[in-house]
Amino acid sequence: MPHWPSAARHRPVQFLALLLLLPGTARAGGFTIPLVGARMLGQAAFTTHPDDTTTIYHNPAGLLLLPAWRADVSGTGILAGTYYDRIDYPQLGTSGEFDTSRAPGGACPVEGAAAGYDAQGFVLEPCFRPTVEPESRFGVIPFAGVAAPLGDLPVALGIGLYSPHNATAAFPADGAQRYQVIDGSITTVYVTPTLALRAHPSLLVGLGFSYIRANASLRRAFWLPAGLNPEEIVIDLDSTGTAYGYNTGLIFLPGELAAPLAGLELSLGYTSAADLRFQGDIRVLGAGPLLGPLFEPDFQEGQAITREATAEFTVPDTVRAGIGYTLGEVFWIGLDIYYNRYSLYDELTIRLREPLGTLQEFAERKDSFDCWSLGTGVRVTPQPFVDLRAGFFYDGSPYPDRTFSILSPDSDKRGVTGGLSLRIVAGLELSLGYMALWYVDRQVSDSDLRPGFTLGGAEFRAPFSGNGQVVDKLVHIGAVQLSYTGAGSPRAAD
Repeated sequence: MPHWPSAARHRPVQFLALLLLLPGTARAGGFTIPLVGARMLGQAAFTTHPDDTTTIYHNPAGLLLLPAWRADVSGTGILAGTYYDRIDYPQLGTSGEFDTSRAPGGACPVEGAAAGYDAQGFVLEPCFRPTVEPESRFGVIPFAGVAAPLGDLPVALGIGLYSPHNATAAFPADGAQRYQVIDGSITTVYVTPTLALRAHPSLLVGLGFSYIRANASLRRAFWLPAGLNPEEIVIDLDSTGTAYGYNTGLIFLPGELAAPLAGLELSLGYTSAADLRFQGDIRVLGAGPLLGPLFEPDFQEGQAITREATAEFTVPDTVRAGIGYTLGEVFWIGLDIYYNRYSLYDELTIRLREPLGTLQEFAERKDSFDCWSLGTGVRVTPQPFVDLRAGFFYDGSPYPDRTFSILSPDSDKRGVTGGLSLRIVAGLELSLGYMALWYVDRQVSDSDLRPGFTLGGAEFRAPFSGNGQVVDKLVHIGAVQLSYTGAGSPRAAD
């Protein structure tokens, strides 16, 4: 199987690989920020004292902290904007490589013009392409869950339905980013039945199994040298994937063993890796009389060329740990730490059921590395009918500069949170949460993402790459949650 470390040798099927990296609006280390539910969003730490059914997602052992049956429905809305400036660099001598020794200055010359370019199409001076703004900026992460203790037994059961990866992306069809993405979407659905057991008064353990279904689409342009095709080729993709996974957790209450430690809470948990198996259609649109027959022997002008493809994509696993302290029903403070093992995601392999030209399969390296996330927060209950929350969140990015792109515009990020819960009538509760999430500015000058292909033994490479910058990125995340706690709960009676 050929391994092509640079996009210079990727054929059109490369876009299915990048489809799986569609920029989710809420991500940790490029995949998912653990901010499911308004209560969790408001305080940024939740694993030691998860007091609603989103514990199915955060720490299944927390089902045993619910005093009666409970149902929650929440929606987390994300308003995100990725403003991207592609940076073009001149050629280093006549090598065909980039001279990145000088910082970019002004705007690039107009595309297609002769002035400002050398004979191979490289700019003569480092420059910025016009800033690209997203046409779609909003995404929603829904959650619905129900849980209940099993009679007088030290057991609780629950089931959750949620979509932690749910996003759309839409950019100008003629923008500088079009060789990475024009538009696309990704939606996942998790169904997770969960069981929790009190193994000892001081030890709660839980286990959940998830069925995962994902749908993704992507449309993007395919770079070609001038004169090779009457118009730009567009690659249009649609795919569906399924997987299974599990998560497990425990909560240790030292105060059950030693009274001076009452209120102290410790948690430990693990979410497994999930091997998504995608199947999809790749459509090549706009191929002309020269290129069309290379993809399809019986090509007719104007024909869309379609191939079925499969891909295996690993969502990395996560280890989480937490420490918290509860002072009665009045005050709670906690800290969560996540270790995200993204080094598992080092390569993506694509296989075609029928060859596209001479290509049957290929592997693309990602070179992601492990990273950490951290959340800390407090909850105060000044009156029996209201909770106030606040917190801080940090998340590291696993992507090196050489694989950074607008399809995964991730960087280290920091957020501040706040929220409240109001117990409206007996059993009914309304929770609100908000986070402002700031991304560290990122400028890339050593990208390996350079469009190109091989045709008739000749290699063609674009006079630009994925070099660029994303600056001043701020994401607003807000959540609304409606909850009902059944009879028998002290809080339901408030």
